[in-house]
Parts: sequence; structure tokens; C-alpha cells
Amino acid sequence: MERLRMGGQAVLEGVMMRSPRFIAVAVRKPDGTIATMHERIDTFFHRSKPFKLFPLRGVVSLTEMFLLGLKALSFSAKEASDEEEDFGKKEIALSFIFAFVFVTLLFILLPAYLSGLTHIYVSATWLRSLVEGVLRVTIFLIYIVAVSRMSDIKRVFQYHGAEHKTVHAYEHGEELKTDVVQRYSPLHVGCGTGYLLTVMVVAIFVFAFIPRTSLILRVLIQLLLIPVISTVTFEIIKLARRYESKKITRVLMSPGMFLQKLTAREPDDSQIEVAVTALKEAIRLEEEA
Repeated sequence: MERLRMGGQAVLEGVMMRSPRFIAVAVRKPDGTIATMHERIDTFFHRSKPFKLFPLRGVVSLTEMFLLGLKALSFSAKEASDEEEDFGKKEIALSFIFAFVFVTLLFILLPAYLSGLTHIYVSATWLRSLVEGVLRVTIFLIYIVAVSRMSDIKRVFQYHGAEHKTVHAYEHGEELKTDVVQRYSPLHVGCGTGYLLTVMVVAIFVFAFIPRTSLILRVLIQLLLIPVISTVTFEIIKLARRYESKKITRVLMSPGMFLQKLTAREPDDSQIEVAVTALKEAIRLEEEA
């Protein structure tokens, strides 16, 4: 039987798994039981075939995953704390705006500003792009290290590892039992952390073609180029997952895999159980659809 392409993300005290047509979320409640929810992926982009083709599919996939992730986080926050509050469309829109502004300020505006301070010493535009890229990666690493020290985030990173282990076991045709899943690595070539690092590397090459201009104009051009960078990176990760066993793939993706050591931690058995529950639910939905 052909294996489905599975992905997912960690949420608060749980895991979201995404199959081709569904998402399934499993969350450990305060009383120790596991709550689940599922939803068919039925967005406008998902229904429209042109959006599944190159070059649109990369940006569309990321946008969908972000919006579905917000829904999963809303469910997990409610179930993990036994609160009744839920995200509505307004909260989702505000979260999207906040995330966009935060990413723009920290990972685009700040590196562009700091690299601009070196204009006396750096004249070539490609060299400034390299300096900017190094600054962006450095800021990203500092951010990851800082948030990884928070106790709640540490547990999210453990669930992240549980998600990876479970997907690995499924991709290798293993029985989805806790002791079997635990044998696998918490690192995965298709991880979002590796994706973000790859985005930053691709951006160095793309931004090198931006001519010398004002800071504001440079940032605006970079924002406009984000869809291009996202598309290129999406295709790189897609190829990497297809040829994961190749030595060249392992070498090229090794920086992202190394970075995952911070964001995908070893989970305990109870966290594996949650991830397996989510994956089995996604598989069940696909089989019954």
C-alpha cells in the first residue's frame, strides 16, 4: 500500500498531522485523556487546481499551513487548559498580522538596517547581501536559543520531536506503537525549522540582485520577493524529501538538520502516544473519504 504524504506541527500539549485532504489534532488534557479534532482541508486554494501547480503551490501551501496551524493552536490551547475560549476569524486575522509584522521587523528590517551600517566598508551589493544574510541567520539562531529556554516551549519542542518520530515510523512502514516509534530520530528533512533556514540561505542569493537603494525601498523589495523565495525553498524541500536517502541530500540539508537539535527534542512515551493518535486519525479519515 502506497504511503500518504504526511506532515504536521507541534501545538500546545499536542500534535497536528496533515494528510493530503485532512488535518487531525490530538491534545493531552489536564486529566490525562487525549482530545482530538479533525477538519477537511477545503480552502479556495485547495479546491483550485492552478494553485497546486508550480510556481504557486509553495506560497499557497505555506499560507494554508499557517492558517490551519492557527486553528490547531486554538483547539490545543482550549483543551490543554480546559478553557472555553476559541479563536474566531478576528483573532486569526490579528494573529496573522502580528506574525507578519514581527517577522518583518526582526528578520527583514533589522538585518537590512545593520548591514547598511557597513556601507563604508562594503561596496559590492552582493557582499552586502551576504553580510545581511549572515546577520539574519545569527538573529534567527539567537531567537531559537532564547525561546528554547522557556519551559512551555521546551514541551512544544518535545511534541515536535514526537511528530517527526511518528512520521518517520509511518514512512518506513512500521507499526505505530510507542516502543517502535521511539527508535526513530526526532529530526526530519521536511521540518519547518530546516525550511526557515533554507529560506534564509536562498534569500542571500535572491537579495544579491537588489541594487543599492534606501533602507525602506530595500525592505519593500525584499517583502515583494518573499513569494519567490518561498516557492524556490518549497521545491527544494520537496525534492529533499523525495531523495532523502541520497548522500548529497543529507549533506546539503545537514545545517537544517543540525538546527533541529534545538527545536525537535526527544519526547517521552506519553507524547509519542499523542502524536500516534493524531496520525492514526488522519489515516482513518483518508481511508473513509
